[in-house]
Amino acid sequence: GASTSCTCNAGYTGSDGGPCTECRQGSYKTTTGSAACTLCPANTWGDKVAATSASQCTACISNSQSGEGSTMIGNCTCDEGRTGTTSCDICPTGSWCTGGERYNCSDFQNSPEGSSVQSACTCDPGYTPEYQDGNCTACAISTYKDHQGNTSCFGCPAPSLTSHEASDSLYRCACPPGTYGPLGGPCLECPAGYWCMRGAMSACSHFSSSPAGSSSPRQCVADPGYFGTPGETSTLCLLDNWCPGGGSMTACEAGTESSQGARTKEECLCLDGYSGPPGGPCAACAIDEVACSVPDPDPVACICLSGDASLCNKNAFMPFGGDDISTCRCRSGYAGTNDAGCAQCPANNYCPGGAFIIPCQANSFSAPGSVLYTSCVCNDGYFGDAGGECTVCPANKWCFSGRVNDCPQNSEVSEGAGSQAECKAKTGYGAAGSLPYLMCKPGTYCQDGTMYDCPPGHTSPEMATSIYQCQAMPGYQQWVNTTDLSRGIGQCVDTLCPVGFYRAACGFNQTGICIPCTNPLLSGANYTTSGDPFDQNNCDWACAAGFVKTATDGICISGGEGTIRVEFEYDGTLEGYAGQKDALILSVSQALGVDASKIEIISVTKVEGLDRLLVEVYVKVPGGSEETMCGKLVTLPQNMTANNLPPGEVISCAAVQPTPPTEPSLPDSGQTASDTIMVIGVAAASAGVAVGVGSGVAMQVRHLRKLRRLKPDLNFNLDADPPAAVDAVQNMTRTAFENPAGGPLGGNPAASANQTGGFGGSTVNKKPVYQNPFLSGEGAPTAGGDMTMQTMGEWEWDDGVAE
Repeated sequence: GASTSCTCNAGYTGSDGGPCTECRQGSYKTTTGSAACTLCPANTWGDKVAATSASQCTACISNSQSGEGSTMIGNCTCDEGRTGTTSCDICPTGSWCTGGERYNCSDFQNSPEGSSVQSACTCDPGYTPEYQDGNCTACAISTYKDHQGNTSCFGCPAPSLTSHEASDSLYRCACPPGTYGPLGGPCLECPAGYWCMRGAMSACSHFSSSPAGSSSPRQCVADPGYFGTPGETSTLCLLDNWCPGGGSMTACEAGTESSQGARTKEECLCLDGYSGPPGGPCAACAIDEVACSVPDPDPVACICLSGDASLCNKNAFMPFGGDDISTCRCRSGYAGTNDAGCAQCPANNYCPGGAFIIPCQANSFSAPGSVLYTSCVCNDGYFGDAGGECTVCPANKWCFSGRVNDCPQNSEVSEGAGSQAECKAKTGYGAAGSLPYLMCKPGTYCQDGTMYDCPPGHTSPEMATSIYQCQAMPGYQQWVNTTDLSRGIGQCVDTLCPVGFYRAACGFNQTGICIPCTNPLLSGANYTTSGDPFDQNNCDWACAAGFVKTATDGICISGGEGTIRVEFEYDGTLEGYAGQKDALILSVSQALGVDASKIEIISVTKVEGLDRLLVEVYVKVPGGSEETMCGKLVTLPQNMTANNLPPGEVISCAAVQPTPPTEPSLPDSGQTASDTIMVIGVAAASAGVAVGVGSGVAMQVRHLRKLRRLKPDLNFNLDADPPAAVDAVQNMTRTAFENPAGGPLGGNPAASANQTGGFGGSTVNKKPVYQNPFLSGEGAPTAGGDMTMQTMGEWEWDDGVAE
């Protein structure tokens, strides 16, 4: 047996004589012998085996703890109310921390720093729980909550109300129109003669009145004896008119007159020379016909037998009666002399009678025909008594009809303001409708005096002034502007509507519902997008399958069949193509969902220098569906693979004109090579292709790509420099086709055989290997050599002929 004198070393434990086992992680043993290993103390950890000292147990980081025998730093968890990995920091507000993990409070909740339980998260001011410890919902309109906690919202003191949900202070309870008072109340009824809006009381103009509880200046109407538009300055009723009150003015009947300020019709009295009751009608009086019938009658003898004689000229009178015409003077409201005539008193003056025209004080005005100095009223932006001195309106007040009014609370204006509308909300303040201006709270922003809600799921700093200060809360996507329009979104939904719909206009407390697009009206077509921008009646559209566009937007007619032209490449050889043709057609049929009988392979061309084929296919599809069909070709590579073919790569897909234009006629002997080039270009264009030649017709990019593959020696980089690519094709075409001598193309006796730039008198034999009809144009002058050009594939020229 083992000798009992053999004892276990430090770091190992076991009976004397062995065997000895190493102390596990999280423990240690300092002495030799059979004693058990000691666990690392609480709040430490040890990852070493056979540890021999307590110093090999590492202390947990500050503000964290672990149990005895912990084996890794991960066993040290932060104290309750703290979180972190490399340090245990105090749990921030708006969250709670337990077991070292941090959890965010729900929306519209907050918690104090260092919280360790979820119940520490309580509803923010302006929010209340749906039920005990439930989610927090906004305080309803006309209620508020001004503290953190899970309590109910309080009602505003009647009749005050709030403009938004989630009000967080009594002082967001504002006086409604028709009342006045401070934020938070009390709100008092607007007294008669005033109108109250935005919590402020404003006086009606002089000589106008309003009923108690008025909420608009238009409820201020002129008193009897005055006239004017409701809400505007009231003016003393003009001469020869009567004003019953309410703003109207009515002219006296013919043959009657009134003093300025008449209130009733009965104040219109018969003119001298007329007789009748007050208010009329007044008839011309009977006269002494004998005395008045003589030439140049004596005005004293020619008298009115039924009333006062009219001895003075118009708008003049004898102030002391009698028959002395020299005493005639202009009546009040007129100025001048009896002989020269009496004219109506001009505006901004008053005329007590006779020749006197007296101007109003500076910064005041009066109506034409004014009689009294009190007709002069201070201009807007000035204050003072009627007829007196007018002083400029001080800052933060507005002056109208001589009266001074305070600007609404939280608004300001410089001196000289003449209307309440000139009082602008302070920066960061706004209102809904005609309520008082309030400081913009988090979750809102204020522009031009109007308060708007941030988009749903967003908040903002206090006194925000732009929607761009609204930032998404955790768990929400940041709102971005999708329109250039400036719009107050209120509580509007700001996401895209379904296809064929757009967002209605947004305003305060509107939801921006989705409305069907009507621009343009559709027939035989379908909308393909929602509004673009999202809040505009402007949805994209496309013809329905089997329909084609007309000249009118949105109107499509039955289009029968259309044709698309598809080009794709795949790894293969010309020798193997014959055995792959059926599989190719099947693959295209499966990708497009059309019958194989609708598919025609037009050409197969070997790609220069590669075991790769370029295939050109025409496919009959329902008219109007060409674009949609091209989009389906994304599955062609998979279809080809499934049919035991190498996967293909779609090069191009486009609609083809259903009825190509008539082939151009051949050039006659009077046409030049340049003419022929034009013909070739036109013919190419008729097939949906444009070729860059001497005529200036441009080649489409997809065909330049093909040409570069077939003739790599053209020395151009299409992607890097498309114009250079076009130039290269033009130069090649000129070299092949132009006649430098400018003579007839065929049988030109003046053309030299060494004119290698054209066809001159030489015979050029083109040997097409595989036809490629993306260039379509034939010309065959009988005496000019073989000019038939049916392909842009590989060409072989006879020896001795310049290319």
